Amino acid sequence: MEAPAHILCPDCRARWQRYHDAQGRAIQHSPIGYCTLYIELDGQEVYHSTVRSYADLRATIATMETGTMFVIHLCIFLDIIGGGYYTKTEDGVQVRSESRAAEGLHLTMLEKQEG
Repeated sequence: MEAPAHILCPDCRARWQRYHDAQGRAIQHSPIGYCTLYIELDGQEVYHSTVRSYADLRATIATMETGTMFVIHLCIFLDIIGGGYYTKTEDGVQVRSESRAAEGLHLTMLEKQEG
């Protein structure tokens, strides 16, 4: 489908056409993966949030109090493909365990990347 006539800039028209299908509907670029976070309270996992990027994961963990124990389930297409058990520390997170595709996930939770 052609871009609407009111979009005159050639670059803007090309961008509009990249992000719309043949019927003119916006193409949704939803992520296929996400993490669900649960806080551990009295031996129970209580839902806390769902994040879809490393930046959101770091921001969510940064709001937790030191000593908070939490669980992350790494999901793709609604299937859990890995997970981990963590404790929030002053300097980041302590890994209690990680499994399957989530092994090494704690490295993405670092506030500052070594460089």
